[in-house]
Amino acid sequence: MKNSDQPNVPKALLPRYFEITAITDEVCSQTIGDEYLLLCREMTATLCRKRPSPVATGNTRIWAGAIAYAIGSINFLFDPPQVPHVTQQDFCDAFGVKRRTAHEKANEIMKLLKTMQGDPKWWLWSRMLDNPFAWFVQTKSGIILDARDMDREFQEAAYEAGLIPFVP
Repeated sequence: MKNSDQPNVPKALLPRYFEITAITDEVCSQTIGDEYLLLCREMTATLCRKRPSPVATGNTRIWAGAIAYAIGSINFLFDPPQVPHVTQQDFCDAFGVKRRTAHEKANEIMKLLKTMQGDPKWWLWSRMLDNPFAWFVQTKSGIILDARDMDREFQEAAYEAGLIPFVP
């Protein structure tokens, strides 16, 4: 996203983007924090750029709840040991949507975006070091290594190649 005033979405979908993110911004800021808020904005923008965009029609509250639910699922928000943690029902109640509806729509979103739990693309930046998926690197010989366990020179090369998010 270029800046918070002008997201990278088609002009025709800007009103829809702002409707959805107004809801996710409000609920996320009150319940789970700004990192989730920003990821929800980015996922909403990504969905707006899809052709055809799935968020162009339908209930904005359901889309907002489903997008946040998808981000929450990817980051294990509903797993009690996690911080923050919220139950699926309480989360859906905050959005004013049914849990089953949010769950099913979130699954559709995750399938459309080819993502899954733990996907570094949609992972909280503050917890990136704890996400093993962000650090697995496959060598030319096919061996998979954890870049966190490698020397700094290897890590710097992996970072430069775009294989890891930063040099730990």
